[in-house]
Amino acid sequence: KTLELEYVSKAFGDTVILDDYSYIFLRNQKVGIVGPNGCGKSTFGRTLLQLYPQTAGRSIYYGRTIEEVAPKYVEDIFKNLRKTPPQTGKQMSIYSERNRR
Repeated sequence: KTLELEYVSKAFGDTVILDDYSYIFLRNQKVGIVGPNGCGKSTFGRTLLQLYPQTAGRSIYYGRTIEEVAPKYVEDIFKNLRKTPPQTGKQMSIYSERNRR
C-alpha cells in the first residue's frame, strides 16, 4: 500500500466535493480520474496531495498519517500554498524575481 484513504471528505462550505471516500492505492498502480469540467477532479487531486485540507477522514502514506510523515516545515509550506492565489506563469516569474533579493 502506498496511499490509503479512510472515509475522506472535502467540502467548501455547503458544497461537498468528496464524501466518505475510501480507497487503497497500490504501488505502481495506474489510476485515471475522469469527469466533466468542474466536477472536482483537481480538487480531489489537491486533497490527496494535502494541498487542500481534508474536511474529514484520514490519509495514510506508506503506513503513516500525514502528521507522522510531514515535518513541521513541510506543513508550513502546505499552509502557505493554500493561502497563495492561483497565478499565471508570468505572475509567478515576476513574484520570483522580486523575492530573490
